Amino acid sequence: MCDRVRIWRFLDMGKGSAFFNMALDEAIMLLLKSGKSRPAFRLYGWEPSAITLGYSQRTAEVLDYEKCRMHGIDVTKRPTGGRAVLHHDEIAYSVTSDIDDPYFGGSIMDTYKSIGMVLCNALKALGIDTDLNKSRHDQTGNRFHDHNSCFVSTARYELTYGGKKIIGSAQRRFKNVFLQHGSILTGPGQENIFDYFNDGNKPLNAINVIRQKSIHLKSILGDSFSENKLRKALFESLKNTLGGNVTPAEPTYEELNLAQRLMNERYGSKEWVLGHEKRTHI
Repeated sequence: MCDRVRIWRFLDMGKGSAFFNMALDEAIMLLLKSGKSRPAFRLYGWEPSAITLGYSQRTAEVLDYEKCRMHGIDVTKRPTGGRAVLHHDEIAYSVTSDIDDPYFGGSIMDTYKSIGMVLCNALKALGIDTDLNKSRHDQTGNRFHDHNSCFVSTARYELTYGGKKIIGSAQRRFKNVFLQHGSILTGPGQENIFDYFNDGNKPLNAINVIRQKSIHLKSILGDSFSENKLRKALFESLKNTLGGNVTPAEPTYEELNLAQRLMNERYGSKEWVLGHEKRTHI
């Protein structure tokens, strides 16, 4: 247990489908939970663009699923909570660890704060001074606090720049381990999520609200933005937090094998995404 907690893996990966991305996050968590994997901090992208929903959201109540598929937008659910996110111009991160980890363990809020500081310090290295939201409740200043889109509000210990949300995160705990992942907005387009919402989820000024409440890295850094620099900054920030006890790595064969199984049975299954869940055990 101590060795498993002490040595972290940094999985810097390329783009994958939403089905694979969510399946691999869960596979790492399940294998860590059973003592067969090590804690991991993972970076990844999305191809094609996708919309993911929190595990408690009902897909058919939020999205026009067939319109998404017609436009080449993958749709799946996350193993964590939260609200709908359009994954387009962004880098995603995930953190999978034991809840008693000396660096990221503790209560849910302790974990959000610790991971938030890693993200905050990485952006600071790029010249971006962000804030960790301190409120216990969503900060919207309008009637959209219960809306189905992630980036219309900011929860506690999510990152903001100039009062605007720049990283959205969600966490879920599974007995002795947790999985937290989130979206680091690198470019525009998050407001396009409303093109795929059901008519009842399209307030007239929601697009303006999401533009007022969120911001992306390219709008701050302009032409100086570099995805490679961001990835390196995240690794250095993590290494500093862990006292150097982290090494670049790849997913294990067992993690990839389980991810393929989860992708086939759950995340890539229209039946499961629309609410007919199949349970998978290891």
